[in-house]
Amino acid sequence: MENIDFQLQAGKSQHAREQSLAIVLTHDGYSFCTAAGHPLVLSRLYTGNWPVGYERLAPAEIMAWLQQTHPELKATYAKVNLAVDTRKSTILPAAVYRDGTGTDYFELVFGRVENEQLHRDSLSALQVELISAMPIGMAVAAAQHFEQLRLFAADAVMFQRLNRTWSEGEQQGMLLRLAHDNLSVWVYKSNQLLSYNQYYVADPADVVYYANLLAEQHQPQLLLCGNSWLYAESLAGLQQYFTEVNELTTEAQSIAFDPQWSNLPAGQLQLLLATLCAS
Repeated sequence: MENIDFQLQAGKSQHAREQSLAIVLTHDGYSFCTAAGHPLVLSRLYTGNWPVGYERLAPAEIMAWLQQTHPELKATYAKVNLAVDTRKSTILPAAVYRDGTGTDYFELVFGRVENEQLHRDSLSALQVELISAMPIGMAVAAAQHFEQLRLFAADAVMFQRLNRTWSEGEQQGMLLRLAHDNLSVWVYKSNQLLSYNQYYVADPADVVYYANLLAEQHQPQLLLCGNSWLYAESLAGLQQYFTEVNELTTEAQSIAFDPQWSNLPAGQLQLLLATLCAS
């Protein structure tokens, strides 16, 4: 994975073929940014909402609408990373993965796959496979519109982001990521992933419940991130039960100096920057 090292300034205009493009699709909206150079210089960042409900849009409609609304997306880029938020993801060890196993294990956890197709992200640094339910045709539709494309489940790039935040001590840590009405939870200790789970959450009490359930009588260091109407109240609720609750921040805190960038929710910015540097 590339080291996330951003110069906090708008970059000079460069040919698209020399730039990297990152796109994030969530149930609440979308964002994308371009960057070039080493260290990366962010040159453009956009965010917006869907014209209709996200789940009513087919992947081909999403890609066509994005390029029609933002003509700069029609250019050819050196690298395009696309992250899609998923409500259903699970992991299994790479050592036991084989063709067919991923589907069987996924359906054991979530039930039969309907109106979705499974997507696999290999997380080699952790030696696990992330299996996620993607909208049918997302990979094909994206490949028809973008060259040099890498498609990720959003939690796959958060796995890579988390890999740089491991606690160096013996204390157990927990990362909670809110996305719309979905909660992803990573539990780790001493640079080792202990568990990963996803849950549907309807209110902040659900977030607190799952955090306590997975803490297993420990007092882990909690990191909270994401973009959801549940975020603020969930943060307050967790602080009542855990002694150390922090918000996962970006390495580019000063990026908010630009008004158009500061309008992007912090959780979305974290995900977008992680997507830009995913490998």
